[in-house]
Amino acid sequence: MKIFPCERTVFKSKLSEKEVKRRIVQTINSKNLNWGKSFDGSISNNEFRIHRLIWYRNSFLPELNGRIISDPDGTLIEVETKMFAAVRIFMIIFCAVAFFIFMAGIWACFVNRKLILFVFAIPLIMLAIFFISKISFKWEGNKAKRLFAELIDAEIIR
Repeated sequence: MKIFPCERTVFKSKLSEKEVKRRIVQTINSKNLNWGKSFDGSISNNEFRIHRLIWYRNSFLPELNGRIISDPDGTLIEVETKMFAAVRIFMIIFCAVAFFIFMAGIWACFVNRKLILFVFAIPLIMLAIFFISKISFKWEGNKAKRLFAELIDAEIIR
């Protein structure tokens, strides 16, 4: 089981490699913001890093990292959706601190020979954050993949 959500998707477009790049560059450099349907990021050669522009706050918004590959029938685009590095680092630090607080609480329970109930809430909070991040990432990832497919006139092949 992966700790951090991450998905690999392959898109197939009938457009040429050049047209796919043009459309990605056009949406990245667009001055006409269409919240939720526009992307921001960078593209160089045949690789890109983009994410959706949204008007609300969501720390688990996925980043789409992809490669554009020429194909006899059009273009293949391999995309990996994953959390931003800063969010992954924050989650590691948060979970590590919560784990040490939990261990200190367990130690305090043994030393004082008393049951401290709040100590057992910490793992439940960590699990809740884990599941919230998975659900939010999946929700936003599906939206981003659908909009990206519309942008490049593609279908998901795997």
